[in-house]
Amino acid sequence: MDAYSTHLPILEDLLENNKINKVFEFGTGLYSTKLFSEKAQKVIACEMQDESWHQRVQQEFAACDNVEVECMIGPSEAIEHLRNLGENFDLIFVDGHGSTRWEAINTAASYTNIIVSHDTETASYRWDLVNLDDSWEKTDYTEHTPWTTVWRRT
Repeated sequence: MDAYSTHLPILEDLLENNKINKVFEFGTGLYSTKLFSEKAQKVIACEMQDESWHQRVQQEFAACDNVEVECMIGPSEAIEHLRNLGENFDLIFVDGHGSTRWEAINTAASYTNIIVSHDTETASYRWDLVNLDDSWEKTDYTEHTPWTTVWRRT
């Protein structure tokens, strides 16, 4: 399995077994954004690290009426964008800027009941700063590296 796609089986299962119409994505990808574009009614995908990658992904999904690919380079711009939207989402996927993934998760908890993050075996992403209350249940999927983690509000 490609290291960039180890999260796909978990996302596919969540999309198949939950009513997920609106998705917010921190970081863009040809795998995840494609899957969301096929299964959800609305996808907002924010590229946080590379303008040329944003252009590639934007071109890939230009014909998809249900996908908005935003360029928000930097550690916090997409997090602020989520706050400013003030919308709830059925799922928020965190696979963006490495220095603020923990902050994206903490913020996402106010706007969804399902948060998924990729690369959760990477300690430098500061997962220890994720601070969700007891209403959240965490499941780590470690069968493939990189790992994927799902937080669900119970």
